[in-house]
Amino acid sequence: MYRRKVDSANILRVCLHQALADSEAEFTNLLLSLGERSFPGQPEKLTGTLKQQLDAITPALHEMQLRRMNQFGRSRHKSKELLLK
Repeated sequence: MYRRKVDSANILRVCLHQALADSEAEFTNLLLSLGERSFPGQPEKLTGTLKQQLDAITPALHEMQLRRMNQFGRSRHKSKELLLK
């Protein structure tokens, strides 16, 4: 019973590490694709538990995703205007 709880805690920790690494990588890729060097909402240093670190980066990641979608939408709209002319 104890071993099973330890194993499940280890699996959860690995999943949180992976989710955090994926979020940080996606955030960096979004910054680069938008041509920005930094983002005001970006957490400076991630401290605390893994869950707290993930919770800290999530709002900034969502904001960057929205910016990317807005930029993509604007460029599609401009492309359509050019094609219609």
